Amino acid sequence: MKNLNKLKSALYNQNPGENIENVVYNYKMRVCFTKLGEDGLVDMHEYSRMPEFYKYLTGLNPHNNEEDTRKYMALLLKRIDSGYYGGGAMYWFLRLRTSNKVIGTFGLVGVDLNNGTAILGKGLSPKYWGKGIMFEAMWVMLKYCFDELRINTINTITHNKNQPNIALMQACGARELFDNETSKLDKKRSNYLELILKKSEINLNKSLAFAKIGSV
Repeated sequence: MKNLNKLKSALYNQNPGENIENVVYNYKMRVCFTKLGEDGLVDMHEYSRMPEFYKYLTGLNPHNNEEDTRKYMALLLKRIDSGYYGGGAMYWFLRLRTSNKVIGTFGLVGVDLNNGTAILGKGLSPKYWGKGIMFEAMWVMLKYCFDELRINTINTITHNKNQPNIALMQACGARELFDNETSKLDKKRSNYLELILKKSEINLNKSLAFAKIGSV
């Protein structure tokens, strides 16, 4: 893997979507990505305390207070500094453009620029489920990974009962790993499904088309 300092420079250089116009294909973008910071703590805590947010998240529990959320954010920031899953790591807030409200987070971990691989994780406030927002966010994130970072393969894991997320990922071009493909995860869990997104196999415009279904 490339030197971690060089990797950090690539990740810190810009936020996903900074080079994208606000209006794409006559569709007005609703969300944007920003780096983690104290200014998003209250909003992050708002959805981090919702039990439904953790329905398919094993090992995590609703936050009882803002200090719980602050500690979790500190954990993510530590991963950015030290790396995670054997590679670089970066996390962003997902915000509404109209109000700057934080409504979720996206993360890339195990980033290996030499091999062009990374692992994607994400979470969205339950208040904004079913509005097409994640299709838009995925379009921006995939363009960032494939066009800016020159990543070729993205792995992700989801609970096998989380049908909305599975449908989202498959609509964006994800599929299950073939038998001859290497898992990026440290251990297999029977109730989880590992999916893969390959630059050569997806149609980015499809995810943006699905985003138009919902509106905030």
